[in-house]
Amino acid sequence: SNLDVRKYEAFFEGLNGPIDNAGEGTLEGSVEEALPPPSPSPATDVETEDSDAATTTTTIPVGDECDDEELENELFRVTLEEAEALAQQLDDALSVHLDESDYSVDLEQRGVVLRLADNALFASGQATLDEVAQGVLAVVAEVLVGHPGNDVEVEGHTDNRPTSTSRFPSNWELSSARATNVLRELLADAELEPARFAAVGRADTIPRGDNDTEEGRAENRRTEIVVMFPETVAATC
Repeated sequence: SNLDVRKYEAFFEGLNGPIDNAGEGTLEGSVEEALPPPSPSPATDVETEDSDAATTTTTIPVGDECDDEELENELFRVTLEEAEALAQQLDDALSVHLDESDYSVDLEQRGVVLRLADNALFASGQATLDEVAQGVLAVVAEVLVGHPGNDVEVEGHTDNRPTSTSRFPSNWELSSARATNVLRELLADAELEPARFAAVGRADTIPRGDNDTEEGRAENRRTEIVVMFPETVAATC
C-alpha cells in the first residue's frame, strides 16, 4: 500500500478549520464520532458513492430553521468519506501495477493527489507514453469513472535542469506536453467527461525535493493527477 495519510490534518483544516492535537500519523476514531448528532429539520437527499461504487443517500437538513454549522459539518463528512474512498481505490488499483517508489496517493487540502514518478510513464526528456504507461493510466481512468462529480487537473512537473531541444525548448514545453499526453490517455476511456479535465505544465516551479541532489530531482520529476474536492460548501439555509 502506498496511501499517504500524513496530510489528513491539512485536509481537515482546509475544509473545516483547525483541529486540536494535529500531528503526523493516521486519524483515530471515525468522522461520525467527532460530529454532533443532527437536529430534526426538513431534509434533502444527497447521493454519494461508496468505495464499491454503489450509490448511497445522505440526508442533509435544510430550511429556515436549519443550523449552518450542522450543515457544514455534514457536508464535510460526506466530502471526506468520498475522498478517502477514492484514495483507497487508487492505491489498491495501482499497487498491483507499480512499485511503491513509483507512485503515491495523498489526501491534501485541494483533494486527492495521485503522484506518478516520471520514469513510471516517460523516458528521460520525453513526453511519449509507452504501452506500460498507457496500461497504468487505463487503470486510473477506470477508477475515475466511478467518481463522475469531481473535476480533475493533470499537472506536469520537472526538476530544475534545463532542457533545450527543438521539440522542448524549456521545461515549460516538456511539462505541458507530458500533462497533455496523460490527460489524453485518460480520456481514451469514453466514460470520462472531457469537460471535467484540464492539463497544466508547472515546469520546475513547485519542487517537492532538493534540486541539488539526484534523489530530490527525481522526486520533482513527476505527474500529478489531482481530483478536486470543494474546500468550502455554500450553505443552503
